[in-house]
Amino acid sequence: PKRYLKAFKDLIACVRAMDADVLTVTNATTIKSTEYGDVTGTTADASRLSSVFEQLFFRVKLYENKTADKMKALLADIAADKALVKHDALVVIILSHGAEEGIYGTDGVTVPLKTILEMFNNENCPQLIDKPKMFFTNACRGSKFDHGTRKSLGPSLAAMGTAYGAPMVTTWSDMFVYYSSIEGYVSTRSMFKGSWFGQELATCLAESAHREHLNDLVTILVAKCVSERIGKIDGQFSKQAIETHIRGSVKKVYFNPGLYLEN
Repeated sequence: PKRYLKAFKDLIACVRAMDADVLTVTNATTIKSTEYGDVTGTTADASRLSSVFEQLFFRVKLYENKTADKMKALLADIAADKALVKHDALVVIILSHGAEEGIYGTDGVTVPLKTILEMFNNENCPQLIDKPKMFFTNACRGSKFDHGTRKSLGPSLAAMGTAYGAPMVTTWSDMFVYYSSIEGYVSTRSMFKGSWFGQELATCLAESAHREHLNDLVTILVAKCVSERIGKIDGQFSKQAIETHIRGSVKKVYFNPGLYLEN
């Protein structure tokens, strides 16, 4: 396996033990100035995901109940941290209420995810150039419910971008962005078990991180598990689909504990 990894080192990124952080921002209290109450299930998600990433040898840092400004300030400080140059990767997990405009702080003010992502692009966070930056958000992105539809054949959509090599790096690269729901739709969670997305992400990481790279793990395994769930809201069946974005060129990211490129 090590010979394989060395041969394809330009296409594969292996996260080494103790050289990566997971930052979890969770707003579990009532969001002021909104109709939302406590973000039920968030504590279960945070605990489950923290446990899984710790078993993958990440350092997990938990930040709870932040206003919008404090959330932005916290992430801006982290993005400016010179120590990131020694890291192999960064994972940011945000668990809160949300709307189409962004993610709610505890003060009822939204933070656009675009604002957060820009903090960690290659221009603003050069310490993480060529290193995987993974963002997982579990929050509603609107008020629509997915009640499902009858199965039928449809087009398969795919997008691929290419760029010429250049001595300068692009502003965006190596960024994986995973949403618990499609833009405009709610995100489902259980008061006691946590969210559908959080549960399936933790399970798939625990069961398959040793053999699957990040993007296949989320876009195939997690997406399938979430889409197969059926809930009931206001007497109607409820479904959910995740959304994924890639920003710039990326490598296949493996979390294999103990299997990594030697210096």
